[in-house]
Order: sequence, then structure tokens, then C-alpha cells
Amino acid sequence: IVDSIRKGALEFFRNNQMNGSSFVLNVSNVADFSFAKKVKASFQNMKGVKELQQEDFKGNKLQLKITYLGTPSDLADALENASIDKKKVSVTGVTANSIDVGLK
Repeated sequence: IVDSIRKGALEFFRNNQMNGSSFVLNVSNVADFSFAKKVKASFQNMKGVKELQQEDFKGNKLQLKITYLGTPSDLADALENASIDKKKVSVTGVTANSIDVGLK
């Protein structure tokens, strides 16, 4: 039993390293749909991002589903150094399955 659990755990972690983990990226202070497209393109070009899909855009808030080669905390660290059209990305929350950011 221990060997089968160990094998399953190793396979899970290897899969996450190879294929990435999926979680939600919530972005606030997005002025309009045109800027939302710039935000998406900027995040899509970040190192480690395998896939990025727009889930929702409403009330100046953009929700993206991201597949990333790393943890949400790893991506939050990378986002802290990012800016989009002279707006600094500010990480306001990180959980196991989501990151909240604002643009200032």
C-alpha cells in the first residue's frame, strides 16, 4: 500500500511540474476591454505560463484561468515585478488556487 501511495504522489508532482497547475488570476482596476486584452497578452508572455484563458470581464475586473509551471506563490513573486502600460501590478491576495492583483 505504501508503495502505491508513494507512486501516486510522485506521479502527481511530476505531472504538475511538466504540465503546470491551474488556478484563477483575478485582476482589478482594468479600465476597459481593450486594456483587458493587453493585460492578458502581458501575462501570457510571462515565463512559466503554459495557458491563459479569459473567464470573465465585468465592472473593471478581469478573471483569467491560468496554467502555470509553479505554485501560485511563485507566480505572485513574478507578478510583483511586472507592469503593464506604466501601471504596476500589485499582488493583494494569494491562496492555493487563486491570485488577486490590482493595477496601480
